Amino acid sequence: MSDGIPVFVETDETFKATAGSIKAAITAKTKALILNTPSNPCGAVYTEQELKEITDVILEAGIFVISDEIYDELIYEGRHTSIASFGPEIKDATIIVNGMSKTYAMTGWRIGYTASTGELAKIMGSYQSHAASNPNSIAQYASIEALNGPQDNIARMKEAFNKRRMMLCGLINDIDGISCSVPSGAFYVMMNISAIKGKAYDGITINNSLEFSEALLKNTLTAVVPGVAFGADDYVRMGYATSEENIVAGMERIKEFVGSLK
Repeated sequence: MSDGIPVFVETDETFKATAGSIKAAITAKTKALILNTPSNPCGAVYTEQELKEITDVILEAGIFVISDEIYDELIYEGRHTSIASFGPEIKDATIIVNGMSKTYAMTGWRIGYTASTGELAKIMGSYQSHAASNPNSIAQYASIEALNGPQDNIARMKEAFNKRRMMLCGLINDIDGISCSVPSGAFYVMMNISAIKGKAYDGITINNSLEFSEALLKNTLTAVVPGVAFGADDYVRMGYATSEENIVAGMERIKEFVGSLK
């Protein structure tokens, strides 16, 4: 919207950028870093030490960091750390993005929020008021109740997600030809399909994540998201925000599909 040019920082199989790789991508024209932890699509969670190293890069470059922390309550080992917590300088340079849809399962209510300095908040508010309609009053009052009311449901929801996380990863890694790492947060798994590239289903060769996803959907009615949409064509994204029965049924179809590739 402001004619900015996105610069993508490639990662390894941990799906986490390093302070060094971020620093190498910064130029004199860089305005901000978009940081997402816990991450969509891969569930990666940056450690406190990794965030401290990134903080040094941000402050040295004199840029902002837009920290997407919407999955902050969905971490299965350890606890969430915000990059804004490392002192007043980085706090003033941080715009935290969060919302109601993940922690409180309020996806349809479409309520999000930011936390920043008053100066930045005023600028964002001025732009937003002219760029989009505002959320309805019912959704706003429901969000107040969610934030200020009992939080017991969060722990129960995270426990259910954790069980599904381990179930899905176990089922994936039991199938020859596909694999995954166990994500630390959010509710997604990136399934590695690199070993089956070049194989064919019903005479049609699968060369990339899009062709895998299309063939899987067409022949088994099972949907995954092509990793190429996230810059990771060796993977497809799966979500475990569904029932255990659906996870088992879906993986049975995927196992049969992968097993039939030649």
